[in-house]
Amino acid sequence: MSKKSLFFVNSFTGGGAERVCFDLIRESCRSQVAKVVVLDGSDDYGGLPENCEVLNLGIEPALSNRARICRIAAALPKVNGFIGSLDSYDVISAHLNMSQLLARLSKASRRTLYVMHGAQKSSDPHRSVFRRVALHAAFDRRQLVCVFRGIEDERVLDYGFRREQCATIYNPLDLGKIRGLLERDPNVAPGRPYFLAAGRLDKIKRYDRLIDVYFQGRFFERYDLVI
Repeated sequence: MSKKSLFFVNSFTGGGAERVCFDLIRESCRSQVAKVVVLDGSDDYGGLPENCEVLNLGIEPALSNRARICRIAAALPKVNGFIGSLDSYDVISAHLNMSQLLARLSKASRRTLYVMHGAQKSSDPHRSVFRRVALHAAFDRRQLVCVFRGIEDERVLDYGFRREQCATIYNPLDLGKIRGLLERDPNVAPGRPYFLAAGRLDKIKRYDRLIDVYFQGRFFERYDLVI
């Protein structure tokens, strides 16, 4: 009998991690039923396949962290009922902090792959003891999946996780779709090589540095820059 996949996600809007979750869920539904626990109640799920079962907890992101944590704790009986038998799943994964907290508290805690989408250095530049203790309290004896090797190295070298506890699996990309969009984009010259940067237009992504290097190095003479 075909098994299912289970995802814990914050939402399907807001950034690259959410887009990755959406694509993973949609791809999983090609061969099996996917069940999804979503925290944020404001999203439109029209793009998800029919064989995707969604439990929407309606926990708005505008709430304080304390309020969200209280609502997560209150929702646990409903979430555990939605999960059902753990033996029915091929894979269970949790993405981003609040969803990982929910998975950690749920009956699926030890079966879950906790996917690390970002580095800690932006919010913890000095590698604080408090953050180290908090991370180990949350994820000790749990399997971590890091979306690039730098995150895995950070967890191991800076925060003391065991290497065998971590694995790097890069984000999936639909290269055919990307090439098709580029070919139809009037701003991309056909046949001319280019640098491609993908991400939300946010200061933390440091597009200012990218643009400075592009012009200071005179790369524009040979390459286009596509953001």
